[in-house]
Amino acid sequence: MDYLSTGQVITLLKRLVQLTEQGALDWESAQKSQYRFVATTGKFGFLIKSRDEDDFNPYILEIHAREGSDLPYKKLQEVSTADTDGWFGELEPLYSMVKRRVLNIDEIANDLFSELDHLGQERGRN
Repeated sequence: MDYLSTGQVITLLKRLVQLTEQGALDWESAQKSQYRFVATTGKFGFLIKSRDEDDFNPYILEIHAREGSDLPYKKLQEVSTADTDGWFGELEPLYSMVKRRVLNIDEIANDLFSELDHLGQERGRN
């Protein structure tokens, strides 16, 4: 049974993208994986992942809830890019954004190019 309608899922995805862009929603690696990420809001939790653990489509978002702070999360719904006819187009960019933030990909790339620039400047002085 789906708890959220298609329209509600689309709205949820847009909000998750917005909150992630703003840094208001903290994501972390799940199970030490580079293909699975989780975020919680207190009562609700989200797991976004590459279905085949290969970093490629299809992507899945699981929506979880718990009734009390000491109770485990229960999966409410699963949304996948594999069976949506493109309705959930925000899921792929959300996965990419989350992965880049959690794994510090942009920072690593900046450090890489900074070091290469530094080497190039040193070489130019010799």
